[in-house]
Amino acid sequence: MAKRYCLVLVLVHLAIVLAQDPEIVDEIWPEVQQVGRTGRLNCTVAYKRENVVFWENTKSGETISSDDSIVLPLNPMIGGLRKYEVQSRINGDRTTFMLVVRRLLEVDAGRYRCYVRIQATPVNMWPSKYGTITVQVPPTIRPGETTAVLQVDQRDNATLVCSASGIPAPNITWTKSDGGFLATGQAQHRSAILPITSVSVSDMGVYRCVADNNIKPPAEHLAQVLVFHAPSTRVVQDSVGQAQNRRFNAKLECIVKGHPEPTVTWQRVVKGGRYDINDDDKFSINKQTTDNQNLKAGEQWYTLKVKNVQANDFTDYYCIGTNIKGTNSSKIVLFETPDCQGPNCPSLPTSSSSIMRPSTLIFLAAAVLLIRRIRVALNTSDVPRKTKLFKLKLFSDLTNIIVIAPSRTMWKVLVLVFGVILAISPINGQDPEIVDDILPEVQRVGGTARLNCTVVNLQTNNVFWLNKATSETISMDSNIVLQYNPMVGGLRKYDVERRMRGDRQTFMLIIRRLLQQDAGQYECQVKIQNQNNLTPVKKIGILTVQVPPSILPGETTTVLQIDEGENATLRCEATGIPSPNITWTRSDGKLLPTGSAQFRGKYLPLKTANVNHTGVYRCVADNNIKPPDEHLCSLEVFHAPTARVVQDSVGQAQGRRLSARLDCIVNGFPTPEVRWERTVKGGRVEIRDNDFFVNVKQTTDNQNMMAGEQWYTLKVKNVQANDYTDYYCIAHNSKGKTEVTIVLFETPDCQGPNCPSLLTSRGSSAMLAFSMAFICFLLHALARRLR
Repeated sequence: MAKRYCLVLVLVHLAIVLAQDPEIVDEIWPEVQQVGRTGRLNCTVAYKRENVVFWENTKSGETISSDDSIVLPLNPMIGGLRKYEVQSRINGDRTTFMLVVRRLLEVDAGRYRCYVRIQATPVNMWPSKYGTITVQVPPTIRPGETTAVLQVDQRDNATLVCSASGIPAPNITWTKSDGGFLATGQAQHRSAILPITSVSVSDMGVYRCVADNNIKPPAEHLAQVLVFHAPSTRVVQDSVGQAQNRRFNAKLECIVKGHPEPTVTWQRVVKGGRYDINDDDKFSINKQTTDNQNLKAGEQWYTLKVKNVQANDFTDYYCIGTNIKGTNSSKIVLFETPDCQGPNCPSLPTSSSSIMRPSTLIFLAAAVLLIRRIRVALNTSDVPRKTKLFKLKLFSDLTNIIVIAPSRTMWKVLVLVFGVILAISPINGQDPEIVDDILPEVQRVGGTARLNCTVVNLQTNNVFWLNKATSETISMDSNIVLQYNPMVGGLRKYDVERRMRGDRQTFMLIIRRLLQQDAGQYECQVKIQNQNNLTPVKKIGILTVQVPPSILPGETTTVLQIDEGENATLRCEATGIPSPNITWTRSDGKLLPTGSAQFRGKYLPLKTANVNHTGVYRCVADNNIKPPDEHLCSLEVFHAPTARVVQDSVGQAQGRRLSARLDCIVNGFPTPEVRWERTVKGGRVEIRDNDFFVNVKQTTDNQNMMAGEQWYTLKVKNVQANDYTDYYCIAHNSKGKTEVTIVLFETPDCQGPNCPSLLTSRGSSAMLAFSMAFICFLLHALARRLR
């Protein structure tokens, strides 16, 4: 009889187990990963038996897998592994199917459905749950929807637009590249749209919009605002001095601003009237391309060079800017000085023109001898000879002098004749001279530089270009003599072009694909033949190579850890030519410890540090040579933990294999250890990971969290009546301890995003009723047999 009852119980248990439908018992936690990484979704099924588990992409409608086999027709290899994979793990009556999606793309984001196909059961009764993959994408600014250049009249209203994409949606921050205040009156503005009301000239400049969503790297875009206005002019020096009649030049400089860009002309006062100056042999007019570090937005630098200054050049000069909005001018006075003025004035020992030429010395010696001879002749008592001396021509005079004292003066007269011939020799006998200043050249690294050396009376002499830093001779005339002159983009790095205009010859030194070491002084030399003992004629030209900024990692703060109340400094060192400006901001857009939105300087001071100072700081190095460089620095302030809850009370129904989720957000440094406790029979018991509880540190999107915060979750599985109690999230570190309380209470219905639908619940109930009826039938049949 006992055996029969045991058989009955076994059959009853077997019937119950066989009647139990498969069920997806746990929630599918959402997955958040950056583009290019790997996403994982877990689907845990109880009582799977011979049924099949599928993963489906709800966006495309494609079935990805059947159990742990991939059924997609296209599953490419990525880094030696397939893009899609399903890994299964069995734990008792539970089987977990983990969908793995590698090398995530933006199109991989969306909802994925896990469902169980139950044989002989309608499709709408198959259990299913959804998991979400969020693919974080670095920000990208949309050029077509973002302002590049805005031209506007004064006193109009305008708007700058910066449109960006990214996941999560990026924050947009506007600043001015020169560090000035925006039209809003602030140093920065957080919005995709920057309004500019009642536009003025001070609003001109370059604006920077930065899109940041905490996914590196941030994106940035420069927008230029041009305001139509009449020209304004200012001079570098309102008076310039120079000596006359010594082949010296005077340089008059004028800075002009206006939009549209003004046409610049020069005038000078001649006999009470003002006359236009043209670019010719006497005057040279240039628009400078030199370093603009001292120029304001929209300004241009113009130069008038007055060549070989003479007495009639000392007057008033006018720099005149004109555009459709008006005209403006500034005056510069050119006055006489006794000595040469300017950077290219020759020094006394090295100027060949300041040393008397041999022909001049000979002529002077001959003239002295002639004067002495005339005095002797005039002192004689022979009147006819006196008359003849004054009346005869030069040749006769020389003949008479020779007649007077042939034995003593013959060689002197020969010297006199030779000196006269040299003195009246044609102009071609003059020494060569470098007549124009070699204007400084400023170019970006990788660009091409040009230095011009203009020589008059060159004759058969040679012109050389030398690198002062290395003392190497680069060229002789138009021939490169450097041993190493590599090909760069199909052309040689060094080249000299020779141009002739009248008695002037210009030797233009060209240096291509500039490197930082190419910067420095270059000397143009004219070596005069047969005068090796004299210093050659020479002038210096300066080449400046602009280099984009680069932050020095070893000399810049990366992570700084300090105690509350201490003082500290964040450091940002950068190189570049010209020397870059350093600007500090906070990545979260909050104010800096200085109380401002941004700070200009290498060192950001932190006084009396507190928890609010914790976060990521950004230093940007900019010298107007694109691209700027940036560096992120993490500031961590040691402090006791703080904790807050997402919900202070959570509800769930009991006895229906439903789970409850309790969330707690913790902040502290060092990173706190977090544990959970709950109240049981009036006492508190620590909760550990087991079949009833799962303690997880979330890796979800932190957009709604402050710097340093961490998200912790306690999942209470298969909620029962004895689970309704108080739960405690406890955080502690070396600085202290804190806790918050969450109450789990009972509700009549399922709560949460993964609750089963009513139809599925009714289907399970119907199946359970059928199973119970079948068991009752079997028991009744067995009872009849036992009789």
